[in-house]
Amino acid sequence: MESGAKASEAEKAICADATLSSLDGDLAAAWKRTLAEASDAGALKASQRDWLTQRDACGSDTRCLADRYHERLSVPGKDYVTLVDMIDVRRNDDDEDALGANVNEYFVHGIANTNAAIAMSRGDRLWIGMLVFDARNQVRMRYYTNVPAWKKRVSRTIQAWRDRIDSQLPIDLMR
Repeated sequence: MESGAKASEAEKAICADATLSSLDGDLAAAWKRTLAEASDAGALKASQRDWLTQRDACGSDTRCLADRYHERLSVPGKDYVTLVDMIDVRRNDDDEDALGANVNEYFVHGIANTNAAIAMSRGDRLWIGMLVFDARNQVRMRYYTNVPAWKKRVSRTIQAWRDRIDSQLPIDLMR
């Protein structure tokens, strides 16, 4: 990251704040690991550029910057790589929670003939349901969100999506 005269206000704030510098280091390490595992590095890089634009929009607001880093670090790691590498088709769905969120269902190659992921977004808030195989090769749903009030409960929209597929699928609340 640029810390000299050419640095953006956000970069200068990050360099001047130990907590933000630490978060930046954590993200750099996660980025390196994730990029090494991605088969579509271009899509991953585009996603990172979009995030950098959001981060830089914070300017020198350290609270905003910390929020952007925590949100980016909460993206589901290897599951993110799986989604980027394997998403093929999407369809829009209804926001059953009336959150004003955009809702999209995704087909992921290699997970039968079903929609294997659903993502809801409103601004920078995300709710994601994703089907995965566990160690016993059984399907389960992982639920991710970067919205603190929704960390311990699954949205009705994502619950309904899971129920349409198989109401008996176990749900893992990911952190």
